[in-house]
Amino acid sequence: MKTPSVARLFFYTFLLLVLRKIGIALYSMSTVFRHGSTVSEEALLKNPEFLSMLPRLGNDTYVLFLNRYALDMTFNWLCNTREMEGVHQRALFLTMDQESTDKLRHLYPELKIARLIVPALEDPFNYGDGPYQLFYLLRANIALTLAKFGHNFWMIQQDTFWRTPLAQTMLESEELQKADIVFDSAGTNTSDLIAGGYYYARSTPKTVDYFEKLVRDLSWWYAPDNGYMTYLCYRRFAECVNMPFSWITNWQWMLYPTSQVPHLVQFDGYTRLGGKLAAMKQMGFHFMDAETKMCNASAVTAAQTMVTQGLRPKLVIESGHAQFATYSRLIEIFQSNSALAWLLYNFCLPFGHYVMLTM
Repeated sequence: MKTPSVARLFFYTFLLLVLRKIGIALYSMSTVFRHGSTVSEEALLKNPEFLSMLPRLGNDTYVLFLNRYALDMTFNWLCNTREMEGVHQRALFLTMDQESTDKLRHLYPELKIARLIVPALEDPFNYGDGPYQLFYLLRANIALTLAKFGHNFWMIQQDTFWRTPLAQTMLESEELQKADIVFDSAGTNTSDLIAGGYYYARSTPKTVDYFEKLVRDLSWWYAPDNGYMTYLCYRRFAECVNMPFSWITNWQWMLYPTSQVPHLVQFDGYTRLGGKLAAMKQMGFHFMDAETKMCNASAVTAAQTMVTQGLRPKLVIESGHAQFATYSRLIEIFQSNSALAWLLYNFCLPFGHYVMLTM
């Protein structure tokens, strides 16, 4: 019997991975097709709780999302930022199930909380699956609606350690003042690749155009929103600027030496459900009692001191980190060559989920 060649085995493996991604895409987007109307701009404006919040929002609101599976992460962030002036007052919490709504209101009755009716987002969801794609669409519609109503806002995530508040003075440089949207960066060597967890949007006509395009495309196309947002910035749908990576850094900060002290550290790269908060606890970024949810102010101070002094805890690594690191390195290689860069921005990023065959 003839032994298959290495090239043939590679080809069939590649083909199976491609077919797998197509299958995942079809299955995931079926969720968006079935439930997209529940996260539409029209649905949001028919929601009395959300609608009543709009006049109460000042400029530079922090927008966060959660269901009951993100409650502990949210409580941890609230403990982290409890002593930071104005942070809780500026935050808008968009809850996606009744349990998270009730528990958040019980412990923090002073917060601005609006319950969204999105049954498909009440259960856990992970990177790349159908509910996650639906969440991308929801977040884009929230951004579009806020921009249309004249609000400047921060889109943020609670899986983040805040050493200092996000001061508006950070945005006062000439370059950032001219931007419609200021995005976080995915890494030091991929400076124009958007991470997507954090961004600051100004209510401008171009911002509205940008999010209208994002909403239209995410409603039918299987793509990671950070790659697709980078693509839309490349196409100049809005004036986009990426903030320095040292402002809002991620897990890479704990692996690679740098002299710059970050303001925020986001714990992305964890693809295993429930693993993120446990990893943060192991690394010294857990700020509450697990049972009572009471805040531990000394733990916050200790973490702030650790980061300020440049001390890096040992990163609790998952397979997702290795995969993201590999794809980041490939992006650096593509960016180093003009022809490959054109391919990156016009094909690899808008087709990001398909290109990342192992995710």
